[in-house]
Amino acid sequence: MRKHDSFGIILAFFSYIFIVMLLFYVAVGMISAAEKYNLLLIDANIKNAPILIGVVAYLFFFVILSIRLIFPSLHLNVFDFKFPLMAKYAFIALVVLVAMIVTLYFGGLKEITSNLEGLLLIIGAAVSIAGLFFSGYSIRAYRRQITSFESFSRRLVNMMEETSGDDNDDYTRIMAYVPVPGSLSLNDKAYESLIDSISRSSARVEVTCLNQEDTSSWFNKFYGKKYQSGYIEQKKIEKEVERTEILIESIKRGGGRRKGSFSEKHPLLRLKATELPDFYLFFNNSRAIIVMPFFIPSVGKPSDATFPENTQKFTAEPVEIIGFETTDQKVVSSVEKYYESFREKYSDQLRQTEPEQ
Repeated sequence: MRKHDSFGIILAFFSYIFIVMLLFYVAVGMISAAEKYNLLLIDANIKNAPILIGVVAYLFFFVILSIRLIFPSLHLNVFDFKFPLMAKYAFIALVVLVAMIVTLYFGGLKEITSNLEGLLLIIGAAVSIAGLFFSGYSIRAYRRQITSFESFSRRLVNMMEETSGDDNDDYTRIMAYVPVPGSLSLNDKAYESLIDSISRSSARVEVTCLNQEDTSSWFNKFYGKKYQSGYIEQKKIEKEVERTEILIESIKRGGGRRKGSFSEKHPLLRLKATELPDFYLFFNNSRAIIVMPFFIPSVGKPSDATFPENTQKFTAEPVEIIGFETTDQKVVSSVEKYYESFREKYSDQLRQTEPEQ
């Protein structure tokens, strides 16, 4: 699980507790019924413990795999064992479950349940309430709408922080006209926060964006366009072009020894405007941001999302951005496949743009 995802860690913790308690209560019911009707399959003998442990382990992973099969879009990779933390949680949960059921089976059901009945009820109620809370929060966070550059910038900063210095080889992939959209729409504080998140030495980011010629041409087409502080002037355009190129060079070089090694394996790819899609993608292994800018000038291609630059309507409308952030693993997987196939198409160019050793 990601380094900064405290909610995901707590959600995973309660998810595994819930599975442990669920299987424990099932075991209590089965053992109680078996004792009542004299249907015990194995004697309460310590020699038969491996059989019982094997059955418990099978049921434990059967439940987890069934959940993953029924809910392939499960939030935050709670049961994805490629994350070391999730594998540790699963192992600890299995050990606890085995210990509880073995103790229950060989220690005597009636004696244990009569002594711990109140405690078990309290634990069960607490886990159920916590499960409802985190399930509700998970659903709310499952897909968040993005309707402004401010909400977009917050989501992207969070994504960058999640993968900065990540020990699980996760990283943020960006495919947009510029690495950090919004320079002409965001206030300086929000934009500087974005710049800092992507240029810091611990950042792990792979970028596909416009080449230098089309970047300059695209920015210059914003001249005279309305934004939050008035109308865009040439001086501001030149400043943002320069700042964008400085950022791109920083990403290409890498901000430190570790990032330098990362940037060599994940070179920045610059393409013509005609080669890039109109929508923007930002994603890591666990979440994706998909957005579409409106009222932006086109560069070398017509677009349904743009207005002719010489019209009064285009000039009067500030740039807007609409989209969503999702943790739906089916969506994230589809975005990753699209992105990888897109970069693969330009593999020759990628080899030419790799940083020098």
